[in-house]
Amino acid sequence: GHSREIVFGKHSGCSAVDMKLRNMGIEVSKEDLLKIVKKIKDTKEKGEEIEEEVFKKIVKEIIKDGNK
Repeated sequence: GHSREIVFGKHSGCSAVDMKLRNMGIEVSKEDLLKIVKKIKDTKEKGEEIEEEVFKKIVKEIIKDGNK
């Protein structure tokens, strides 16, 4: 089958991010999901593209912070 590349933009919603996380085998709380979406939007507003590596870095950051 085709693998789908999800492109995150300024208007990406929780469902797109949640779907991407599930495809990666990661489940996060609603609270963490909202933090990830906010961080993606903030990063995007700085003009940075949200590529796979950037996305993973953001997710790791949020999950690590949430599990202190």
